Amino acid sequence: GNTNPDLKARIDGVARGFAMPEPDVVISRAMPFLCLPVGSKPFQIVIGDGLVSTQDDATRTFCLARAMKL
Repeated sequence: GNTNPDLKARIDGVARGFAMPEPDVVISRAMPFLCLPVGSKPFQIVIGDGLVSTQDDATRTFCLARAMKL
């Protein structure tokens, strides 16, 4: 979040779209294409570094939206 403010802002925007609080974000190097909610209090999402570094915003947004709906 602090090291990539643009990405954090995008993630927070997706969360707001679902009327959810801004999540804590954990980056996983072990699972590069993971995007999974792992906690609700506080709301926390694990996102793989492959999704962090992709230039495909539509794919990243889809993965985030899907994880937030779980």
